[in-house]
Amino acid sequence: MERYELAIQGLQLWVRLGCSEAERAYPQPVEMEIRIVFDKEPVGCRSDQLADVCCYQAVVEGITALTQESSFKLIEFLAAEVFDTVQQQLKRGEVTLEIAVTKLRSPVPHVQRGMRFTYSRRVL
Repeated sequence: MERYELAIQGLQLWVRLGCSEAERAYPQPVEMEIRIVFDKEPVGCRSDQLADVCCYQAVVEGITALTQESSFKLIEFLAAEVFDTVQQQLKRGEVTLEIAVTKLRSPVPHVQRGMRFTYSRRVL
């Protein structure tokens, strides 16, 4: 079975995220994972040209700008906004885009490894 996937793992940013104003007052560490699964072999696999691929540096810069400019009450909303930002960087073609956001410091008692929300959708 053929599989073409670009994964950006361990992207850690400081984000103003939380239900309360007090929680959003100071940025906190959030980890993200971006997965782009292509239906067909990306042209860049054969051309070796940056113009033929989704530039992961541009993806990271777009996410960084989004998270520095805004605050977010819900992890679900943050994941959807990151999804929309990454989707704008994609070349035409059918892909499945998955964004996983982990809030590393949970305010919920007894949660040791954070809270994670995954937003995944097929993009045409």
